[in-house]
Amino acid sequence: MDNDQPPQRERSKMAAYLPPELVREIMVRLPVKTLLRFRGICKGWRDMISDDAEFRGAHLRLQKPCLLAWSSTKEDRRNKVTTVGLYVPEESAAITDTMELPLECESHSFAHCDGLLLMPTETVVRVVNPATRHVLTLPESSNSVAPKFCFDVFYTHQVFGIGHDPRSDTYTVVRFFFGSLDLLPTDAHRYNFGLEVFTIGVDRHWHETAVKPPYPADVGRTATFFKGSLFWIIDEEKLDEGESAPGFLRFRLEDESFSVTPPPPCCRGLKYTTSHMAELRGELCVAHAGPKYDSIEIWMCNDVDINLPRWNRCYTFGPLFLSKDPTLITYMYDRCQYLLVQQVLKDIVGIDIDLMHHDLDFVIRYTPSLGLLSS
Repeated sequence: MDNDQPPQRERSKMAAYLPPELVREIMVRLPVKTLLRFRGICKGWRDMISDDAEFRGAHLRLQKPCLLAWSSTKEDRRNKVTTVGLYVPEESAAITDTMELPLECESHSFAHCDGLLLMPTETVVRVVNPATRHVLTLPESSNSVAPKFCFDVFYTHQVFGIGHDPRSDTYTVVRFFFGSLDLLPTDAHRYNFGLEVFTIGVDRHWHETAVKPPYPADVGRTATFFKGSLFWIIDEEKLDEGESAPGFLRFRLEDESFSVTPPPPCCRGLKYTTSHMAELRGELCVAHAGPKYDSIEIWMCNDVDINLPRWNRCYTFGPLFLSKDPTLITYMYDRCQYLLVQQVLKDIVGIDIDLMHHDLDFVIRYTPSLGLLSS
């Protein structure tokens, strides 16, 4: 117990003299760590903190954002581990609240939604709350097994995402996977793919969607969550010959339906393989190489439910060393990703990632939450 906290008996007496509404208004503004300690004071507080969805939602909206960082895997005596840590800019210049998790095999890119961190590997999918240190390991799935052709054309056959369905107030993890490869009479190939879903606190097993995705997702890009939907970059290399990507693949969590969101009117022939998506200030953002490949542009859209989303160009970075040379595709994508993430940190968290002197793989905006306590 902290020295600056009154004894438990005294706290209980204070609570007895305060109206329940005032107690709730005070507690909803407290840090996650404090609320975890307060669960032991009385049953009413424990139920409110652990099981009251309305309280958890209000608490999430009032929390200050910080940074979530993870470092490269390192070997211990038994297995590989990855280190995840929270960074609060105004409190210190060090990573705090670090935790280590095992990696059974190569990990995928992480994803974040409302304080929950999705940490998938090729064989194990975990959802972690770094603020509460809760870890949920999802059930196994037959679709996590790579098809025989996989490593001839992919480095992995699957890609993940996590999002929140506001109507049911549930969090859903999705897995887009390639399952088989058909040889056509023309000696071309056709890829068969699907998407499966696991809703935390509801499902016991993964289930595939009733309708198959209309386009293949790029397995190198974790899905971006925005206003009840998950968005993927379409892998143009896996389309039928002569077909091009019409936009971004969208999956609605509330009804498990698919659609396509048109891209920004940025330049003719948008290079999806070098584009990067993210959510910034409540808008869907796309970073991509400019028309002459001498700059990078960030376009933003706040309404994807209309027929023609209104995209606005908000940032331009240049001049940059970019090229149409296909050997530089990885460089161009990494540059788009870096600049967009850096803009997120500057605009929302108020810190330049270059000021952080840590050996980190990646840093994202993070809001501490009470998620997973009752899962």
